[in-house]
Amino acid sequence: MELALDLEKHEAQFDWAYKWGMLKPQVHYRLVIELDQHCAKAHVRPEYVVRPLSAFCGKPEIEFVTGYHTHKDNGVAGLAFIGCDDDMTRIQAMCGAFMRNFVHAEVYTAQQVIENLKTGTMDDPSVLGIPNFFIMKEHGSDVAKWDAGRLLDLMYRRFFARKLTLLAIENMDALSLQYGPGIAEHIKQNYKIVEG
Repeated sequence: MELALDLEKHEAQFDWAYKWGMLKPQVHYRLVIELDQHCAKAHVRPEYVVRPLSAFCGKPEIEFVTGYHTHKDNGVAGLAFIGCDDDMTRIQAMCGAFMRNFVHAEVYTAQQVIENLKTGTMDDPSVLGIPNFFIMKEHGSDVAKWDAGRLLDLMYRRFFARKLTLLAIENMDALSLQYGPGIAEHIKQNYKIVEG
């Protein structure tokens, strides 16, 4: 009886998190209490954890999230958005959905990933989102060609470990020229593709 009263108080206090129907006090009690800390570590805004994935994404993203275990078990390395709009929103919303299903998901910029790889401080989440994986040089990309090798190494290691990666790519042909054909081929062969 006491636990039921505590859950009622908790649900009333955190109504903003439960009102969307994605979270349940009996299941997500601890997540909601520590939501700001979890979101800060994952680089995901809280609204993407508490709101439905359908508020931010379409059918391909929803099917990818709901097929998480199937993808891992069937040699899928991840999902690549090619030439799509709202990459940051889509990737954060997907990672938020994974988080509320207790899958370790984090979002990093390509620059953060490269810096963390250089310093040996890269986390190894079950799902890694990189919303600016490739942006053409004329649009502000500053990833050096030699750092592309670090990215490919990370992609291979994650693929071998059955960990999924979400990528946003402005243009696949330009990626192949700037990062090298190895990354482009790995994506074409092993990723689900969503084209804009």
